Amino acid sequence: MSSPDNNGYGCSRSSRNRLWILPLFLLTACSTPTAPAPAAVVVPTPTVRVQAPSQPYDAFRGDLLDVIAAAVLVERDRCMAKADYPELQEIGGQPASGSFDDLKVTAAAFGATSAVEARRRGFGRDVPAEPPAVRSTSQKFSDAMDRCTQEANARLGPNAMEVQSRYYDLGNQLRMALRPVYADKMPPRFAVPVLACLRAKGFTSKTPDVRTFGIPFGNAGPEPSPGWDKRGVLQVRPANPARPYVPTSQESALAAAWYDCTTTAGWPRFQLTRALALQATTVHNLKPQLDELTPTIKSLAHQANTVIAQQ
Repeated sequence: MSSPDNNGYGCSRSSRNRLWILPLFLLTACSTPTAPAPAAVVVPTPTVRVQAPSQPYDAFRGDLLDVIAAAVLVERDRCMAKADYPELQEIGGQPASGSFDDLKVTAAAFGATSAVEARRRGFGRDVPAEPPAVRSTSQKFSDAMDRCTQEANARLGPNAMEVQSRYYDLGNQLRMALRPVYADKMPPRFAVPVLACLRAKGFTSKTPDVRTFGIPFGNAGPEPSPGWDKRGVLQVRPANPARPYVPTSQESALAAAWYDCTTTAGWPRFQLTRALALQATTVHNLKPQLDELTPTIKSLAHQANTVIAQQ
Protein backbone atom coordinates (compact mmCIF):
# COMPACT_ATOMS: atom_id res chain seq x y z
CA MET A 1 0.00 0.00 0.00
CA SER A 2 0.94 3.58 -0.17
CA SER A 3 2.07 4.35 3.37
CA PRO A 4 -0.54 6.09 5.49
CA ASP A 5 -0.10 9.83 5.52
CA ASN A 6 1.88 10.96 8.54
CA ASN A 7 0.44 14.50 8.43
CA GLY A 8 -1.50 14.66 11.65
CA TYR A 9 -1.62 10.88 11.98
CA GLY A 10 1.42 10.46 14.22
CA CYS A 11 2.95 8.78 11.88
CA SER A 12 25.91 17.86 -14.22
CA ARG A 13 25.89 15.07 -16.56
CA SER A 14 29.22 13.21 -16.31
CA SER A 15 28.69 10.47 -18.90
CA ARG A 16 28.01 10.79 -22.60
CA ASN A 17 25.90 7.62 -22.37
CA ARG A 18 23.70 8.82 -19.55
CA LEU A 19 20.10 7.67 -19.91
CA TRP A 20 17.78 10.64 -20.43
CA ILE A 21 14.30 10.36 -18.99
CA LEU A 22 12.04 13.38 -18.84
CA PRO A 23 8.33 13.86 -18.34
CA LEU A 24 6.64 15.84 -21.07
CA PHE A 25 6.05 18.73 -18.73
CA LEU A 26 8.62 20.79 -16.88
CA LEU A 27 9.40 19.09 -13.61
CA THR A 28 9.50 22.04 -11.29
CA ALA A 29 10.01 20.99 -7.72
CA CYS A 30 9.64 18.19 -5.23
CA SER A 31 6.54 18.56 -3.12
CA THR A 32 5.32 17.46 0.22
CA PRO A 33 2.25 15.24 -0.12
CA THR A 34 -0.93 17.20 0.37
CA ALA A 35 -4.34 15.98 1.33
CA PRO A 36 -7.27 15.94 -1.13
CA ALA A 37 -9.70 18.83 -1.11
CA PRO A 38 -12.43 18.69 1.56
CA ALA A 39 -15.49 16.64 0.69
CA ALA A 40 -18.61 18.50 -0.38
CA VAL A 41 -20.72 16.90 2.35
CA VAL A 42 -20.14 18.45 5.76
CA VAL A 43 -20.98 16.52 8.92
CA PRO A 44 -21.59 18.52 12.13
CA THR A 45 -18.76 17.96 14.62
CA PRO A 46 -18.03 19.25 18.12
CA THR A 47 -15.38 21.59 16.76
CA VAL A 48 -15.20 23.27 13.36
CA ARG A 49 -11.74 23.12 11.88
CA VAL A 50 -10.19 26.40 10.89
CA GLN A 51 -9.47 27.01 7.21
CA ALA A 52 -6.49 29.29 6.55
CA PRO A 53 -7.31 32.61 4.86
CA SER A 54 -4.57 34.69 3.22
CA GLN A 55 -1.24 33.78 4.75
CA PRO A 56 2.42 34.86 4.80
CA TYR A 57 3.53 32.43 2.10
CA ASP A 58 1.25 34.21 -0.37
CA ALA A 59 4.25 36.52 -0.89
CA PHE A 60 5.83 33.69 -2.91
CA ARG A 61 4.34 33.52 -6.42
CA GLY A 62 4.69 29.87 -7.30
CA ASP A 63 1.76 30.24 -9.69
CA LEU A 64 3.88 32.51 -11.88
CA LEU A 65 6.60 29.86 -12.07
CA ASP A 66 4.01 27.53 -13.58
CA VAL A 67 3.13 30.13 -16.24
CA ILE A 68 6.81 30.50 -17.09
CA ALA A 69 7.28 26.72 -17.22
CA ALA A 70 4.36 26.36 -19.63
CA ALA A 71 5.87 28.90 -22.03
CA VAL A 72 9.29 27.27 -21.87
CA LEU A 73 7.69 23.89 -22.58
CA VAL A 74 5.95 25.19 -25.71
CA GLU A 75 9.11 26.81 -27.06
CA ARG A 76 11.36 23.89 -26.13
CA ASP A 77 9.18 21.30 -27.84
CA ARG A 78 8.83 23.44 -30.98
CA CYS A 79 12.61 23.78 -31.12
CA MET A 80 13.03 20.01 -30.63
CA ALA A 81 10.65 19.34 -33.51
CA LYS A 82 12.84 21.49 -35.77
CA ALA A 83 15.82 19.44 -34.56
CA ASP A 84 14.11 16.25 -35.86
CA TYR A 85 12.61 15.25 -32.51
CA PRO A 86 8.89 15.88 -33.05
CA GLU A 87 7.86 13.27 -30.48
CA LEU A 88 7.57 15.81 -27.67
CA GLN A 89 5.07 17.88 -29.64
CA GLU A 90 3.24 14.84 -30.99
CA ILE A 91 2.61 13.33 -27.59
CA GLY A 92 1.41 16.65 -26.29
CA GLY A 93 2.93 17.01 -22.86
CA GLN A 94 1.13 19.15 -20.35
CA PRO A 95 2.80 21.93 -18.36
CA ALA A 96 3.18 21.57 -14.65
CA SER A 97 0.58 23.25 -12.49
CA GLY A 98 0.25 23.79 -8.79
CA SER A 99 3.94 23.12 -8.20
CA PHE A 100 3.91 25.03 -4.94
CA ASP A 101 0.28 24.59 -3.93
CA ASP A 102 1.43 22.73 -0.83
CA LEU A 103 2.78 26.01 0.55
CA LYS A 104 -0.83 27.12 1.04
CA VAL A 105 -1.49 25.53 4.40
CA THR A 106 -5.07 24.71 5.31
CA ALA A 107 -6.66 22.25 7.70
CA ALA A 108 -6.63 19.73 4.83
CA ALA A 109 -2.84 19.57 5.12
CA PHE A 110 -3.28 17.80 8.45
CA GLY A 111 -5.85 15.19 7.54
CA ALA A 112 -9.48 14.89 6.56
CA THR A 113 -11.73 17.88 7.13
CA SER A 114 -14.96 15.98 7.79
CA ALA A 115 -15.92 12.59 9.16
CA VAL A 116 -17.37 11.67 5.75
CA GLU A 117 -14.08 12.47 4.05
CA ALA A 118 -12.13 10.61 6.71
CA ARG A 119 -14.21 7.48 6.23
CA ARG A 120 -13.93 7.70 2.44
CA ARG A 121 -10.16 8.15 2.19
CA GLY A 122 -8.85 6.45 5.32
CA PHE A 123 -5.24 7.30 6.05
CA GLY A 124 -3.79 6.77 2.59
CA ARG A 125 -3.63 9.00 -0.44
CA ASP A 126 -4.42 8.64 -4.11
CA VAL A 127 -1.56 8.10 -6.55
CA PRO A 128 -1.76 10.97 -9.06
CA ALA A 129 -1.76 10.45 -12.81
CA GLU A 130 1.62 10.48 -14.52
CA PRO A 131 2.14 12.35 -17.81
CA PRO A 132 3.83 10.73 -20.80
CA ALA A 133 7.62 10.59 -20.76
CA VAL A 134 10.46 10.01 -23.18
CA ARG A 135 13.94 8.64 -22.64
CA SER A 136 17.05 8.34 -24.75
CA THR A 137 20.73 7.45 -24.49
CA SER A 138 21.48 9.60 -27.54
CA GLN A 139 24.02 12.36 -26.93
CA LYS A 140 22.62 14.16 -29.97
CA PHE A 141 19.21 14.22 -28.29
CA SER A 142 20.63 15.49 -25.00
CA ASP A 143 22.59 18.21 -26.79
CA ALA A 144 19.45 19.30 -28.65
CA MET A 145 17.48 19.31 -25.42
CA ASP A 146 20.07 21.53 -23.72
CA ARG A 147 20.14 23.95 -26.64
CA CYS A 148 16.36 24.13 -27.01
CA THR A 149 15.82 24.65 -23.30
CA GLN A 150 18.31 27.50 -23.27
CA GLU A 151 16.74 29.10 -26.35
CA ALA A 152 13.24 28.75 -24.90
CA ASN A 153 14.29 30.52 -21.73
CA ALA A 154 16.13 33.21 -23.67
CA ARG A 155 12.84 34.20 -25.31
CA LEU A 156 11.55 35.25 -21.91
CA GLY A 157 14.42 37.56 -21.06
CA PRO A 158 18.05 37.73 -19.97
CA ASN A 159 19.05 35.49 -17.08
CA ALA A 160 15.63 33.80 -17.16
CA MET A 161 17.03 30.39 -16.24
CA GLU A 162 19.08 31.76 -13.37
CA VAL A 163 16.17 33.74 -11.95
CA GLN A 164 13.84 30.74 -12.16
CA SER A 165 16.41 28.50 -10.51
CA ARG A 166 16.88 30.93 -7.65
CA TYR A 167 13.14 31.32 -7.21
CA TYR A 168 12.61 27.55 -7.18
CA ASP A 169 15.30 27.31 -4.51
CA LEU A 170 13.52 30.01 -2.54
CA GLY A 171 10.25 28.11 -2.76
CA ASN A 172 11.93 24.96 -1.53
CA GLN A 173 13.38 26.87 1.42
CA LEU A 174 9.85 27.93 2.30
CA ARG A 175 8.69 24.33 1.97
CA MET A 176 11.50 22.95 4.12
CA ALA A 177 10.71 25.46 6.85
CA LEU A 178 7.32 23.78 7.32
CA ARG A 179 8.69 20.26 7.69
CA PRO A 180 8.80 20.39 11.50
CA VAL A 181 5.03 20.85 11.58
CA TYR A 182 4.38 17.76 9.48
CA ALA A 183 6.86 15.76 11.55
CA ASP A 184 5.31 16.84 14.85
CA LYS A 185 4.64 14.14 17.41
CA MET A 186 1.45 14.72 19.32
CA PRO A 187 2.34 16.10 22.77
CA PRO A 188 0.68 14.65 25.89
CA ARG A 189 -1.78 17.51 26.29
CA PHE A 190 -3.37 16.36 23.03
CA ALA A 191 -2.42 12.67 23.07
CA VAL A 192 -4.08 11.88 26.41
CA PRO A 193 -7.57 13.10 25.48
CA VAL A 194 -7.28 11.76 21.93
CA LEU A 195 -6.37 8.25 23.09
CA ALA A 196 -9.13 8.31 25.72
CA CYS A 197 -11.65 9.36 23.09
CA LEU A 198 -10.51 6.63 20.72
CA ARG A 199 -10.71 4.03 23.49
CA ALA A 200 -14.31 5.03 24.08
CA LYS A 201 -14.95 4.38 20.38
CA GLY A 202 -13.34 0.92 20.53
CA PHE A 203 -9.82 1.71 19.33
CA THR A 204 -6.98 1.10 21.77
CA SER A 205 -3.29 1.98 21.56
CA LYS A 206 -0.63 3.36 23.87
CA THR A 207 0.59 5.89 21.30
CA PRO A 208 -1.26 8.37 19.06
CA ASP A 209 -0.03 6.77 15.84
CA VAL A 210 -2.55 5.23 13.47
CA ARG A 211 -0.10 2.45 12.63
CA THR A 212 -0.20 1.12 16.20
CA PHE A 213 -3.90 0.20 16.37
CA GLY A 214 -3.47 -3.21 14.74
CA ILE A 215 -5.75 -2.64 11.76
CA PRO A 216 -5.09 -3.52 8.10
CA PHE A 217 -4.64 -0.68 5.65
CA GLY A 218 -5.80 -0.42 2.06
CA ASN A 219 -3.83 0.37 -1.07
CA ALA A 220 -3.95 2.18 -4.40
CA GLY A 221 -3.69 -0.96 -6.51
CA PRO A 222 -0.70 -2.33 -8.43
CA GLU A 223 1.71 -0.07 -10.24
CA PRO A 224 1.29 -0.10 -14.03
CA SER A 225 4.02 -1.68 -16.14
CA PRO A 226 6.43 0.86 -17.68
CA GLY A 227 5.33 0.15 -21.27
CA TRP A 228 8.12 1.96 -23.14
CA ASP A 229 7.67 2.10 -26.94
CA LYS A 230 10.69 2.60 -29.19
CA ARG A 231 10.49 5.51 -31.65
CA GLY A 232 13.78 5.98 -33.45
CA VAL A 233 16.46 6.87 -30.91
CA LEU A 234 13.76 7.60 -28.32
CA GLN A 235 11.56 5.49 -26.12
CA VAL A 236 8.12 6.81 -25.19
CA ARG A 237 6.06 5.87 -22.16
CA PRO A 238 2.34 6.68 -22.30
CA ALA A 239 0.54 8.50 -19.54
CA ASN A 240 -0.48 6.49 -16.50
CA PRO A 241 -3.92 7.09 -14.98
CA ALA A 242 -4.45 8.11 -11.40
CA ARG A 243 -4.94 5.27 -8.92
CA PRO A 244 -7.36 5.95 -6.08
CA TYR A 245 -6.48 4.75 -2.62
CA VAL A 246 -9.06 2.34 -1.24
CA PRO A 247 -9.08 1.96 2.57
CA THR A 248 -10.17 -1.17 4.41
CA SER A 249 -13.41 -1.03 6.37
CA GLN A 250 -11.47 -1.07 9.67
CA GLU A 251 -9.28 1.75 8.45
CA SER A 252 -12.31 3.83 7.47
CA ALA A 253 -13.85 3.36 10.90
CA LEU A 254 -10.64 4.36 12.68
CA ALA A 255 -10.17 7.34 10.35
CA ALA A 256 -13.64 8.69 11.18
CA ALA A 257 -13.01 8.21 14.91
CA TRP A 258 -9.58 9.81 14.58
CA TYR A 259 -11.11 12.83 12.91
CA ASP A 260 -13.71 13.28 15.65
CA CYS A 261 -11.25 12.80 18.53
CA THR A 262 -8.40 14.94 17.21
CA THR A 263 -10.74 17.72 16.16
CA THR A 264 -12.41 17.80 19.56
CA ALA A 265 -8.98 17.90 21.26
CA GLY A 266 -7.87 20.78 19.02
CA TRP A 267 -4.83 19.05 17.51
CA PRO A 268 -5.41 20.10 13.87
CA ARG A 269 -6.09 23.67 14.97
CA PHE A 270 -2.80 23.66 16.90
CA GLN A 271 -0.88 22.35 13.87
CA LEU A 272 -2.41 24.95 11.56
CA THR A 273 -1.66 27.79 13.98
CA ARG A 274 1.95 26.62 14.33
CA ALA A 275 2.35 26.33 10.55
CA LEU A 276 1.16 29.89 9.99
CA ALA A 277 3.52 31.16 12.70
CA LEU A 278 6.43 29.36 11.00
CA GLN A 279 5.39 30.92 7.70
CA ALA A 280 5.53 34.41 9.18
CA THR A 281 8.99 33.83 10.63
CA THR A 282 10.33 32.31 7.42
CA VAL A 283 8.95 35.08 5.19
CA HIS A 284 10.51 37.66 7.50
CA ASN A 285 13.89 35.92 7.26
CA LEU A 286 13.71 35.55 3.47
CA LYS A 287 12.20 38.95 2.73
CA PRO A 288 15.34 40.31 0.98
CA GLN A 289 15.30 37.42 -1.52
CA LEU A 290 11.55 37.70 -2.05
CA ASP A 291 11.79 41.45 -2.63
CA GLU A 292 14.65 40.96 -5.09
CA LEU A 293 13.28 38.09 -7.17
CA THR A 294 9.50 38.42 -7.20
CA PRO A 295 9.35 41.52 -9.45
CA THR A 296 11.58 39.78 -12.00
CA ILE A 297 9.43 36.65 -11.85
CA LYS A 298 6.36 38.80 -12.52
CA SER A 299 8.09 40.30 -15.56
CA LEU A 300 9.08 36.86 -16.88
CA ALA A 301 5.53 35.60 -16.38
CA HIS A 302 4.16 38.54 -18.36
CA GLN A 303 6.48 37.68 -21.25
CA ALA A 304 5.54 34.00 -20.88
CA ASN A 305 1.86 34.84 -21.32
CA THR A 306 2.77 36.69 -24.52
CA VAL A 307 4.66 33.65 -25.81
CA ILE A 308 1.75 31.32 -25.01
CA ALA A 309 -0.76 33.66 -26.67
CA GLN A 310 1.27 33.56 -29.89
CA GLN A 311 0.87 29.80 -30.28
